[in-house]
Amino acid sequence: MRMHVEKFQTELTASDIFQRLAGEPDLAFLDSNSGYGPLGRWSILACRPWQRLRGWTDHCLLDGHSIAGDPFSLLQKLLSEQQVAPRSDLPLAGGCIGLISYDAGFALNDLPLPLRVDYSRPFVRFDFYDNFIIIDHQLDQTWLMACGQLEPAHQSIERLITVLSEPLHAQENKKHLADSNSGRGSLLHIPPRLPYLAKVEQLRDWIRLGEVYIANLTSRFKAVSPRDSIELYRHFRSINPAPFAALIRQDDLDILSASPERFLSVRPTPVGSWRVETRPIKGTRPRNADPDQDKANRIELENSGK
Repeated sequence: MRMHVEKFQTELTASDIFQRLAGEPDLAFLDSNSGYGPLGRWSILACRPWQRLRGWTDHCLLDGHSIAGDPFSLLQKLLSEQQVAPRSDLPLAGGCIGLISYDAGFALNDLPLPLRVDYSRPFVRFDFYDNFIIIDHQLDQTWLMACGQLEPAHQSIERLITVLSEPLHAQENKKHLADSNSGRGSLLHIPPRLPYLAKVEQLRDWIRLGEVYIANLTSRFKAVSPRDSIELYRHFRSINPAPFAALIRQDDLDILSASPERFLSVRPTPVGSWRVETRPIKGTRPRNADPDQDKANRIELENSGK
């Protein structure tokens, strides 16, 4: 597969471009807010998927057609079939964007699925997109991409340029920007405090016994909001800018996410190996070029009650 790539001269920010594409029903926005240096160098928007993968533990739906087998094997096959030449100056050259649910990890490790698992929703969701927009915050450059699956690539690029060149006021009456779609939401479910604290004590016991090394004890909150996902995300990123944020709209599910942490980055190296990077924040202290300060940071971390 060949990607058609053009540099786009514009003064639009990533936020401006996101606002102009907000009417796309299947939009992915990998959002790196400025101010984070190399960590926040790239923002990526994708729209107009031409292939959709939805997977459970033992079967998948590819564009609605059922296929036996696990979704990860099928995803690997699709990526191999649709391989494009990488570009050294850009973080990607086509491909897919999606999500893997937490519960998919049980299946990957041959563990029984918890009773709470909702089988009505896929564990794995990936969309292959016809259009990508890559924004380089460091060099202040914007690139447009098209793979030509839904229409000829040059027409797809022209369509993008037309949308991005539209005056913003021409879109202000669209539903996703309506002033009436605002207001405060309300919580429908808050996890009870005492059972949560009991789980904390149980985890501490397991740590003392050596059964648990690290755990991420989370709670699920439920809320309702009068805002749609676009408006909610615009507000979300204004109060919580982060280097690893995202809005992914797929079918009947919209994912809004923002994190200061990188879970995993896996990239090939020029010598044929792989570079794997993780950047956690919880339970860490920054390294320092001054050995004395570096040692002081380590001692502070070791003596932290948390």
